[in-house]
Amino acid sequence: MTVFVKNTKSFRCQRGFTLIEMAIVLVIISLLVAGVMQGQSLIRAARVNDVISIVNDLRFSVNAFKDRYKVLPGDHPTASAEIPGVTANGNGNGLITNFGNPDEWDLVPDHLFNAGYIKGGTGTIRTSYGQAWIVARTVAVGGGSPCGTAVNNTAPAPFVNNMIVFSDIPGDAAEEIDAKFDDGVFNTGAARASDSYATDTVRCLALPL
Repeated sequence: MTVFVKNTKSFRCQRGFTLIEMAIVLVIISLLVAGVMQGQSLIRAARVNDVISIVNDLRFSVNAFKDRYKVLPGDHPTASAEIPGVTANGNGNGLITNFGNPDEWDLVPDHLFNAGYIKGGTGTIRTSYGQAWIVARTVAVGGGSPCGTAVNNTAPAPFVNNMIVFSDIPGDAAEEIDAKFDDGVFNTGAARASDSYATDTVRCLALPL
């Protein structure tokens, strides 16, 4: 004989989220996303300001060096005799070029550091994005640019002898830096870039020294 046993346990209904609870969760998620985005924005702003500060510092340091030695750092033809710690000289032609061994643009940090105008040593000038150089405009717009590609030279530009060149800067950041010193357009004005600011990464950005 089959015996049926009655289950005396009550059935419990599973309780879901109420609208208020879901709203609270969405608010928390929104706050977290907003916090992350705000943090990213602050980091980006700090990195852009770092580049802007380096431009201003390099301009001041180069002008001070030139006032003192009557030639540009990197191009100084007798730097090794006048500046303790310097071992290589430029050719003194007024342009910081890719001629010589080492190239004059590689001598710029060495000359400035040993003369007491910059900190950090005799190696490379670096930003929060990548490396920076001071080079002749003919180098920046022509072959042999240290950032690996030439900047735009399709439209007339105010002539400058030497430029500060930066590598691998995000397009929106490069546009903001350009706008700070010039017109904010990659192929017009005194500041020039190798790529449109609509691209993810500008391979080379050059600003007048």
